[in-house]
Amino acid sequence: MQYVGIDIAKNVHVAASRLEDGTPRGRAFRFANDERGFKSLLERFAELEVDPGDCIVAMESTGHYWLALWTFLEDHGYPVAVVNPVMTDAFRKADSVRKTKTDATDAFLIAEYARFKSLGPTPIAPEAAEGAKALTRYRSHLVAERTARPRRRTACSPSSRDASPRSTRPPAGRSSPSSARRRAWPRPTSARSRG
Repeated sequence: MQYVGIDIAKNVHVAASRLEDGTPRGRAFRFANDERGFKSLLERFAELEVDPGDCIVAMESTGHYWLALWTFLEDHGYPVAVVNPVMTDAFRKADSVRKTKTDATDAFLIAEYARFKSLGPTPIAPEAAEGAKALTRYRSHLVAERTARPRRRTACSPSSRDASPRSTRPPAGRSSPSSARRRAWPRPTSARSRG
């Protein structure tokens, strides 16, 4: 059994393989996030003798960048496990005190995580995953909007304008337009006393 870990990125992914006993199989391999890169990954799988019936390919669900590779590997018969990046990060912290973090070490770490956890294929359709991610992004947008609303309200309030360098007070001896309005329109208590 081989465990292949793939570190997902926007343009270039990195794959690494471990055998059942945990020893690395070959070196980490970089490939582009496109059709040509995916075909070169299959060629590398052939070199490493990665058999679809005796392996598990684990990858992090980073953004939407994993979806095309997921589909490609599923179409070619490879079992794929999608892993939450938070879980692999916690595994990294528990596994090593060193702060070394490269794409190659991440790929080997994901393969080790799959081996340690005895992961199987993830039973989720990419469409369902994409829908969940869209909802998560929309929720994040709504939370950001709700957080920004009080700041916008504060920025528009008269008290925030008082802090400006230009004074809005009338020169000494003159009254402001608002005080003139207050004299012209009496308060309800003074109107009652006159009536």
